[in-house]
Amino acid sequence: MHRYLLFAVSLLVLVVVFAPSLDHLGVPGSTSAPESSSADGSLPEPPTPGNGGSGGGGGMTIARDGSGQFHLVADVNGHPVSFLVDTGADSVALSEADAQSVGLSIDPSAYIRVANTASGPGYGAHVRLDRIEIGGQDLSGVDAVVLRGLRTSLLGQSVLRRMGSVNINGDSMVLGH
Repeated sequence: MHRYLLFAVSLLVLVVVFAPSLDHLGVPGSTSAPESSSADGSLPEPPTPGNGGSGGGGGMTIARDGSGQFHLVADVNGHPVSFLVDTGADSVALSEADAQSVGLSIDPSAYIRVANTASGPGYGAHVRLDRIEIGGQDLSGVDAVVLRGLRTSLLGQSVLRRMGSVNINGDSMVLGH
């Protein structure tokens, strides 16, 4: 029980930190900011080890996008998921659509009230991800939460700590050693 309480408090911190930016994340009931696009009008592809580049020493370099954020694609339980890298989030938060795409079936009774947000109460369900692969690093047994209404999955400290260092230099973030 203590572990779930600690997890719920961590999620509360996550929501409080992101409440001001919910408009950008496209949470229902808010207005979404337009996404950045390239010169040809197409949306930029989130970095992966193949398109984001590898940093020296086994790290993964991610370029800041037009909105000033860092995005990447990770392999979760064998399926690609696009994440917003959130160094202020305690854990991984998956959208319901991403949870479904990686094979997680959430019992509706598993959702509990985890926080109050600018849009009202926030509900989430605790899950454990078998495997996340990012930039050639395999991580197993990752605690996460599936949040109702979340449109962009968040990659938080429960993964970033395990990857090694996180360094931001100008418009680049390097994850890993």
